[in-house]
Amino acid sequence: MKLKPVRVKGDIFWAELTKKNKNTNKYQVAICNLSDKAVTMLEDAGLSVHSHPDKPDQGKYITPKSSKYEIKAYDEEGNEITCRIKNGSKGIATIKPYINGFDKGINAGISAITVTDLIEYNEADMEAV
Repeated sequence: MKLKPVRVKGDIFWAELTKKNKNTNKYQVAICNLSDKAVTMLEDAGLSVHSHPDKPDQGKYITPKSSKYEIKAYDEEGNEITCRIKNGSKGIATIKPYINGFDKGINAGISAITVTDLIEYNEADMEAV
């Protein structure tokens, strides 16, 4: 089975591109509010697309991951983005389906994302409660 990459547009949530997620121990990013066409293409590639009723602002989404390598983020001119990316930024990701050697399922990989509308995350955005 030859797995082909799928390019999708969506909103960026939970971008952990240079620091591994504490739960999965992987670099990862959620690509949210996927179009119906993107969902169909991802599902045709054997990937699972998710949605949660308690997170309607994220719509249908996929969370591609990278075990070994940081995920690179670039602007539309090809310049690397080094700041943290805030939820709600927009981008285009090339999702790379691959067969998981453990259970032979198909997982979503990613090596880079093009950010088309950057909202920079600042610690000052955090409110004390």
